[in-house]
Amino acid sequence: MRQSLTLILMAGLLTLSPLFAAGVEIVTVDAEGVGKNRVEAVTAALAEAVGKVNGVKLSTQQIAQLRMAITTEEQTGGSQRREEIELNESTQRQIATDIRGQIKSYEVLAARETAPQNWEAVLQVSVARYAASAQTERRRIAVAPLRVAITDARAEKFAELLAQAINDYLTQTRRFAVLDRAYAAEIQKEVARWKNDDTVEIEKAKLGNAITADYLFVGALDSFGAEKEKAAASGDAYDDWLDSDKNKIRRLTAQVNWRLIEVATGQAVLSQTFADEQTLANRKEGDAAARDLAKKIAAQIGAQIMDTIYPPMAVAFGEGVITVGQGGGTMKIGQRFNLLRYGEILRDPYTNEPIGREETPVAEVEITAVLPKSATAKVVVGDLAAEKFEPKKFILRALAK
Repeated sequence: MRQSLTLILMAGLLTLSPLFAAGVEIVTVDAEGVGKNRVEAVTAALAEAVGKVNGVKLSTQQIAQLRMAITTEEQTGGSQRREEIELNESTQRQIATDIRGQIKSYEVLAARETAPQNWEAVLQVSVARYAASAQTERRRIAVAPLRVAITDARAEKFAELLAQAINDYLTQTRRFAVLDRAYAAEIQKEVARWKNDDTVEIEKAKLGNAITADYLFVGALDSFGAEKEKAAASGDAYDDWLDSDKNKIRRLTAQVNWRLIEVATGQAVLSQTFADEQTLANRKEGDAAARDLAKKIAAQIGAQIMDTIYPPMAVAFGEGVITVGQGGGTMKIGQRFNLLRYGEILRDPYTNEPIGREETPVAEVEITAVLPKSATAKVVVGDLAAEKFEPKKFILRALAK
């Protein structure tokens, strides 16, 4: 006999469907379960269905809670025939809270006792799944707040500006899924709203979808200084960049050491100490100068990360014009690169690990136009006439200054 029950469990995972809540789709799968009685067999099949769709395994406690909810509902079904029972709203909410997985509905296709205390159940289950954007399939990177080695309010402010500038740069490369680490408390407050009783149950399929980073950027601001000149008058101040001794800042300097760590292994993929400076164009633009310095350092750090993991790649060229698959704030008009052709994979002679590819110089190019997702460059040295374009075979590396 085909039996039908409807319940709403809370799910954990990923995409957009116009049929339900934004970001949620319904996936239907077949599942089988075995247990000492009918309820246990059905529960086991439901747990299997959640695992198939969302890749999560219910704990022993969660399975017990689910089994208890189904048992209670069947026992309190009153005059309803068991196969016609629908879980009531309070039971749906309890399951959604306890299980953290969402089963929109299920149908018992078969349930029979094959031996004493041995039941088998076959179900068709519709599971709600949050469907993530394609960006989450990219390599994931998080920028940790920078440590500050000196006690100075302006240094603390600059460290925040620098961390944000690095976030901005990496986001604009469109190569990484950049995970936020600065507003974790605010994110948790919003997630907590999904757990409220007055939230549409299907929305709760978005819970349990937090992703972790493949790479973690960490760093410390070792120094942040200011070259100063005497103020013309005691009242000649400009924003919060006037020192207590009435000296005005003429130039900002900063030094930061940073590492890019592969989270799974703890291995430092990159490590560098970097210093730069920024002259104040106007005696009343201390904040603007700090932002400009943060952007300068972030651009050089970001370029180093990209050059190692995702060097800019030519996606087309012809008649002396190159189209580069990278744009936004990561490319600047007038910037020059070497265009290189990839060759064979090179391996470490001791460990046999790949250490890179052969890179043969082809031409020197200059960026002439920048779009949000791409850029155009012209050949300034060399000739592309003899080169046949092949996807993923030509990369750009910035010319040494």
